Formats: sequence, structure tokens, C-alpha cells
Amino acid sequence: YDSGNACVRKAVDGYLLDGTVPKNGTVCS
Repeated sequence: YDSGNACVRKAVDGYLLDGTVPKNGTVCS
């Protein structure tokens, strides 16, 4: 998961820390 993709890390960290699920359609380029 720690592949250097800040977008993915942010989404995963948000889920782990806040329990928030990324909106449907969230795309990390």
C-alpha cells in the first residue's frame, strides 16, 4: 500500500484514522 502514491495513502489513512470511505469514483492517477 505504501507505494509512494500519496493519493492512495491519503485515502487509506483517511479510512484507517477516520473511518471515512473514499467517495465512489475516487480515482488515483
